[in-house]
Amino acid sequence: MADQSTTKPTIRVSVAIVEAHQPTRDHLVSLLGNGGTPFGSMADLASRLTGNVPVVMVLGPSCNNPTDLTAAERVVRANSNLGAILIAEQSDRDTLQTALRSGIRDVIELGNETAELSDAVRRVALTLDGNAQAQPGPQVP
Repeated sequence: MADQSTTKPTIRVSVAIVEAHQPTRDHLVSLLGNGGTPFGSMADLASRLTGNVPVVMVLGPSCNNPTDLTAAERVVRANSNLGAILIAEQSDRDTLQTALRSGIRDVIELGNETAELSDAVRRVALTLDGNAQAQPGPQVP
């Protein structure tokens, strides 16, 4: 019989995918096994956040601009149960520094998203509750 005392509780998270370009947004949703809720803009997502469910926010390449990164920073700071991932055309030093200053927890270079996105979502979900095991959860309402 397994020792139950070392089993961590499961945390269920929503995944929100923010990307203006519809084909890219659809691609990101499909990479997560249709386990994410698509949004065309940061404003669309911000209006739907309730604060009740942990959310991993995936920002597509179109969000790698000052306006969207500032909006992402506001959303991340206002929601302690939200973690963000940026998919950027390049993950150079400037992009990484800007993303980290905006509260983004992981940056994936475009072209590597197929191999890295699911793992990045799991890692960020675990940081939302360090005592839990990440598992896909309900979509953002």
